[in-house]
Amino acid sequence: MLKRPTSKISAAAFPDHSTNLLLVKQSNLSLLFTLIQKYERISRAQLAEMTQLSPTTVSTLTDELLSKRLIRETGAGVSETRGRKPIMLEIRPDGGYVAAAEWMNDRFSLFLYDLQGNEVGGGESIIKDYTQIADLLSRRLDELVAEYGLSAAKLVGLCIGIPGLIDFEHQRVIQSTVLAIERDNNFYEQLQVRYGAMPIMLGNQSSFYAYAEQAYGAAKAYKDMIFIDSNVGIGAGFLLDGKIFTGSRGLGGEIGHMTIDRHGPRCKCGNRGCLELMAGLPAILNKLQFAILSGRATSLQPQLETNPIPAIRSAFEQGDLLVVEVLDEMARDLAFGITNVVHLINPEAVMIGGRITQLGDAFLRLLQDAVAEKLPHIPPDKLAVRYSELQEDAVTRGASRYLLDQIGSNLSVLHHVWSE
Repeated sequence: MLKRPTSKISAAAFPDHSTNLLLVKQSNLSLLFTLIQKYERISRAQLAEMTQLSPTTVSTLTDELLSKRLIRETGAGVSETRGRKPIMLEIRPDGGYVAAAEWMNDRFSLFLYDLQGNEVGGGESIIKDYTQIADLLSRRLDELVAEYGLSAAKLVGLCIGIPGLIDFEHQRVIQSTVLAIERDNNFYEQLQVRYGAMPIMLGNQSSFYAYAEQAYGAAKAYKDMIFIDSNVGIGAGFLLDGKIFTGSRGLGGEIGHMTIDRHGPRCKCGNRGCLELMAGLPAILNKLQFAILSGRATSLQPQLETNPIPAIRSAFEQGDLLVVEVLDEMARDLAFGITNVVHLINPEAVMIGGRITQLGDAFLRLLQDAVAEKLPHIPPDKLAVRYSELQEDAVTRGASRYLLDQIGSNLSVLHHVWSE
């Protein structure tokens, strides 16, 4: 015999019909906004065809986006029939603005971008005290908003790229071999207090560089890609199916601290023989400096300390035996790390960025050969190994693009802009 339930179930446990309709509407608004973002100029008829929503529904929803000043009509497009030319839609640049920052060792760069991803303005600031980073960042952001005559209510988000391990769940920097930051840092919470409900995101610097490379650079054709950023250390960003891979807590992709020599020197992270310690630019400079002091013949000696990378490149291209030897070892160590990752995720491309690209095309060919030697079962046309095409603002461009895409998938975060 069935027993009657002893506890009552509240009607609130089941969403009512109006709640479901509101959720569907919000989802469809976000879908249309995202498609307009992606295709830049698109007609209502094309949106209806792509989404399988009725033309009437698309018209109603796009009218709402127009009334909220998030999109705009931008003239007639090309008609595929003999009928009227369709009116095209695009994201309205001044519908809102996002801020994107890159935190480096003793400075940070901060830029404003409009809803189309165009740079509005910004620049670099010096950091004298890490404990004051939240105050410094917020003051500089307020100055930029005022400098460009923007409404503070139009600021819809802040995204910060950081060279280190980021706990995405708690939005906290866990470890950085570049920044002298305490593990119990709370600058994220300080920014939250300052900006309230406005979305604030932290992310790995290299991941945002990778995102920019796919959006604006040489990786547009690749959905599965590894980006390796070699500067002071070696960072990496993984894009799988076009999305940043972070792992369960945001720690995925940290190949700079992959051990490639268990008997190697001890790294700041506590391990031995880390990839960035063996194949990073500082390691190369140290090896060359040690060889020079040991009396090895080379053309580098006069220039090494004043302007090292161009001098190293020139010596390499001229066949300097010491430089060829050291860079060959560097390429093989870097290829070791790349090969390990390729075996794990089988990407379409490995993009190389950072100061290492200043070593020129001859070094890239050396690296390509070293990777191909370790991966004989992968045809060269199935794994591209290329330099990045982007400049120094790549991290902030990638962070802004990532934030805009996140906002596009959840337009409810813009409610304070709509009500302005």
